[in-house]
Amino acid sequence: MQTLILKVNDSVIDKFFWLLKHFDKSEIEILDFDTHLEALVEKGMKSPISELTHEEVFSNLRAKYAQN
Repeated sequence: MQTLILKVNDSVIDKFFWLLKHFDKSEIEILDFDTHLEALVEKGMKSPISELTHEEVFSNLRAKYAQN
């Protein structure tokens, strides 16, 4: 096996993890992983899909929680 060190942009991390899930454990082994990030990824993978765009979600959050 080859060993790689990658930096993955936050904008594509969900796609990257989706891809990793489709390999057999005999094909890919994760040697080191940030457990805090792992918990966030797991939470994200289990959350429902929203019909809203990211921009709409953040706009709604700003409107609800941002202090003017």
